[in-house]
Amino acid sequence: MAVLLQYNRNDTMSLDELVTATSITKDILTQVLALLVKAKILINEEKDQYDLNPNFKSKKIRVNLNLPIKADVKAESADVLKAVDEDR
Repeated sequence: MAVLLQYNRNDTMSLDELVTATSITKDILTQVLALLVKAKILINEEKDQYDLNPNFKSKKIRVNLNLPIKADVKAESADVLKAVDEDR
């Protein structure tokens, strides 16, 4: 949600600008932006440059922004496995 709010001020933003504005790590932000590009809300024509799609209109497409990020899930499962091994 914080990423989409940045497009209220600008139609085009770079990855570094979004990292600075949202304080989200680059890895997580890249995954969030990939979801928005896949849903065609954002357009990624140049490397690390994301444009708002002005022609986006859809009553059927829903984007679930609350999906767990893959890196977080892997880190959590590694921590759980480590804790289980230590308890044994």
